[in-house]
Amino acid sequence: MALVRGKNVAVLFYDPVEEVWFPYACGRSCTLNVVTDFIETSVAGQGLWRTNVPMANSFTGNIEGLMNLEKVNTLSIADIRAKQYAQVRLLVRFEREDDNSHIYSDEFYCYISSSSDTNSFDNVSTFTVDFIGDGAITQIFTPSPTANGKMYREQFTLPAGDT
Repeated sequence: MALVRGKNVAVLFYDPVEEVWFPYACGRSCTLNVVTDFIETSVAGQGLWRTNVPMANSFTGNIEGLMNLEKVNTLSIADIRAKQYAQVRLLVRFEREDDNSHIYSDEFYCYISSSSDTNSFDNVSTFTVDFIGDGAITQIFTPSPTANGKMYREQFTLPAGDT
């Protein structure tokens, strides 16, 4: 099993003018929340359990980190705020790499819904950027192969009264 460590997760923003991906500077944590909305389809006489049908997917997320204004080839809070003020639709990629160099990415368009920075006289300044998705997420991943396409399951029954 190869774990994905936090240091191997990057949030990248695409710059269509320069045609390159820029990492977000000094991001400390990033979150991508995907939600599926459902419609209840239960009818009278169906019993005590509800039935549902999935209808639509949506997503939000955020990035938190330490403030840095002059890191070369990255985006800073100033760059992000300029994009928020101009209401720019952003192409973003959440990229994760495990210890065996397998890479899984979610690529999507979004808008910045809020941004904040916190400044304390006795600590380093931090920021938070929240975004809301626009459209579908594209997954970029080649799953691990299975053993000859077979999956094995081991099953046994305990004698009565045993735990």
